[in-house]
Amino acid sequence: MRYRVSGALALVVLTVSCSRGDERGAVVDLTHPLAEGIPLYPGGMPFTIERKAELERDGYFMNSIRVGEHTGTHLDAPAHFIAGGVTVDQIPAGHLVGPGAVIDVRGQCGRNHDYEVTVRDIKEWEAANGRIANGSILLIRTGWGERWPEPKKYLNADEGDVLHYPGLSVELVKYLAKYRDVSGVGIDTLSIDHGPSTDFRAHKVLLADGIYLIENVANLSRLPPTGATIVVAPLAIRGGSGAPCRILALLPAENESVRTPSGEKFLIEFGWDIPDARTLAAAAAADTPFDGAVFDPQVTPTDGKSERFSWMAFGARAVLDADVRRIVNELARTPAEFRRRSFLRMNVTPGDVDWFEDWTAILTNARAAARIIRDGKLAGVLFDVEQYQGKIFDFRARPKGKDFAAYEQQAKRRGAEFIQVMSEAGRSLELLLTYGYSLADRDRPRAEYGLLPAFLDGLCSVRNPNTRIIDGYEYAYPFKDRRAFERGRQEILRDSDGRLGVGFGIWLDWNSGARGWSADRLDKNWFSPDEFGAAVRHALDFSDKYVWIYSERLNWWTHERLPSAYHQALEKASSAR
Repeated sequence: MRYRVSGALALVVLTVSCSRGDERGAVVDLTHPLAEGIPLYPGGMPFTIERKAELERDGYFMNSIRVGEHTGTHLDAPAHFIAGGVTVDQIPAGHLVGPGAVIDVRGQCGRNHDYEVTVRDIKEWEAANGRIANGSILLIRTGWGERWPEPKKYLNADEGDVLHYPGLSVELVKYLAKYRDVSGVGIDTLSIDHGPSTDFRAHKVLLADGIYLIENVANLSRLPPTGATIVVAPLAIRGGSGAPCRILALLPAENESVRTPSGEKFLIEFGWDIPDARTLAAAAAADTPFDGAVFDPQVTPTDGKSERFSWMAFGARAVLDADVRRIVNELARTPAEFRRRSFLRMNVTPGDVDWFEDWTAILTNARAAARIIRDGKLAGVLFDVEQYQGKIFDFRARPKGKDFAAYEQQAKRRGAEFIQVMSEAGRSLELLLTYGYSLADRDRPRAEYGLLPAFLDGLCSVRNPNTRIIDGYEYAYPFKDRRAFERGRQEILRDSDGRLGVGFGIWLDWNSGARGWSADRLDKNWFSPDEFGAAVRHALDFSDKYVWIYSERLNWWTHERLPSAYHQALEKASSAR
């Protein structure tokens, strides 16, 4: 089970001090008051209250109450279903305060009272609002809370006494437990498991992972998708399996926001229309508002097989000096100002060399990249850490015989060697990563990118003052909402302890392989021109320096399949810098 110290506690004082004239800066109560006759799960203990003292008669007023641990708005501790699990009084206080993520599935639940929330629901929410932040308290709004005043309607039992209300799918809770680092999960129904459930599998998966549950949550209609700080305050019952609780949502004040960084901001193009060193000059001359581009030169390495540099650089073949000289000469045709904001692409492909094997070729290629950057007067390297071929960051794909800790140490050592060689550029060098620390799942020995954090630690450990490493945060590809970019910035700085700079990528024809791309019916595309322009402006506001635009089904340099409205939207966003 995992325990963290939440940074959200510091926000409580700030938020409570805000004005309460409207919902902004307000405190919203997410609790149904305990009262006799409230909805109760079958077999549960009803709430009862008995007057014990009267003010007029006894000089004070007091009631005696009887209530079950799982009555009303309440918290389920891991001990509720897990042998040896944490009891309610043992849940760290820092886990009871965190950023709220409110996912609205009322439409699905209105059509199907037995609806089980899916991974797709989570991914669609994240596409619009950003990745669920670590330490979040995830709240599911089904709309069922509106039935609370009518217990029979809230339970929604059929003639066979089977209950019917929404819950979470087993697929989803397994996904949350493995891929998202949430403290708690709440819902506005009787149970995390949907009404017909008899095995409580969703309970068991989440509680086994140390994630507490909150049921019968109220007033989720008053919360935004993100931005609220959630405070969960259960009765601290020693040895308790759960407890009734008061839940408060602290909404941000209108002016409460991450400070946007100042300084020059630049737009970079990087997509399937990527130029090589020869055609970068034509890209610079094209009618686009880009300040630079990512390019990928053709090389003929030691085995004589011609290939793009990015696809052979992280393997056993080495670039020849003749290729480096040719690339630098070809770059000389591109205007100096455009080159100063352009990046050489380098992937972790083919990724067929183990961390403990001979890295001579990889370091030779890193040194070649440094020479191209130095002599070509470029900004730096776009370092794509996605494992398109070999799974170099996946410990499970490594040869047996060494444990995960040994591989972590070696990956960190290789990261330090790599950045030392890259720093031979001898001038300002910017390493723009497609992803940073947030790509690795928390169960790193079994995670696809489990060794990436160690490699990044190595990159950050010995770089010289002229070398800057930037998380390009590919997660932002589909972001539309300003708050999503703000939270992305927070995540980058938090996960890297401030060691990585902040950048963002935006994918204009997002998921076009599945969604398609229309140059005529713009309403069919993920981004409308206005939405695209707004997303670029938000990204520029919250990036330190660079925003890169990705695309697959269009060409920014020839304008093929590029509607002029998107070109104009980018020009407008660019001019607002």
